Amino acid sequence: MNSIFELNLGTEPICSRLNHVYQENPTRFLLIGGSHTIREANCLTDRGHSVVTCSQKGFRPNLTACKEMAAKVEEALKSCNQSDVIIVHCYDNVAYMARTEEGGDLPIIQYTNGEWHVMGDLVLASKERMLMYFKHSLHFLKLLENRKVLLMAPLPRYLYAGCCDQPDHVTNSEEPDFDRRIREGLSEMRNYLKDFLFTNGLRGFKVLDPGRETPEEDETGEPLWVDDPVHPTFVAYNRIADLIENEARMMAGKRAGQPLTSRGKRMRLDRPRPSWVDERSGQDRGGRGGGRGGGRGGPRGGQYGGRPGGGTWRGGRGVFDNSWH
Repeated sequence: MNSIFELNLGTEPICSRLNHVYQENPTRFLLIGGSHTIREANCLTDRGHSVVTCSQKGFRPNLTACKEMAAKVEEALKSCNQSDVIIVHCYDNVAYMARTEEGGDLPIIQYTNGEWHVMGDLVLASKERMLMYFKHSLHFLKLLENRKVLLMAPLPRYLYAGCCDQPDHVTNSEEPDFDRRIREGLSEMRNYLKDFLFTNGLRGFKVLDPGRETPEEDETGEPLWVDDPVHPTFVAYNRIADLIENEARMMAGKRAGQPLTSRGKRMRLDRPRPSWVDERSGQDRGGRGGGRGGGRGGPRGGQYGGRPGGGTWRGGRGVFDNSWH
């Protein structure tokens, strides 16, 4: 077409599903936490940002793990400056509990095959339990004082897919107010985190709700959750990356219409948030695969990395330092 019509079209095909616009001066991010931060870092790297991770799959902020994380964060901060944005996403694996028939709340256990199962009702951890984990994480949170820190609240889990087909797992999933109670519990947990930050003098931190960006489907009807009840799709993580970039832009004092100082800012369509995204909507999603009747069930394309529960680390165009991964 170029030779016949002299259209001067580009000759190098772009196979990525995302459309990138490269700019100068990439933003530098430090991400701290578990498997969610690995996927979020992947999206930010794809957009051309410089990303450092202190991430560990299955991270739980118990005392030993937090002391080990503090050593990694302290080392990573040596290569960071005050303008870098720090993402902490580390409480998801302790926010959910399994309630037994006797009323006791137990941690969600991992089987020998690596799968996590909820034996009993799915409930949210109490404020007292979350405070215990928060105090443990002060070992590395105190290192982030006077920096630009975004603390990510836990994502919803087990709302659109069950852990398995066992009838005694997530036994309260069929209750009509299941979605509402989980979402209201997550909203309370965000308030817990804000209270913990305030009472411990961590004033520069901001709590974000990534769950608002990850409903069951996006505005076009594309599913953002498939068979994995814990990790949403790659598209969903890109929506979370949008949220992170917008907050980083505001931290840098830029207006919403200005580009982020990044070589990899992704162009996005204007997509108003529908009312059903609100975490308090309580709208029944109509079932879920692997536990709730009438669910989506079965494999579906679009899952992050094509591997349920894991995810494949994708290369990016930015500078990625995974020495602490």
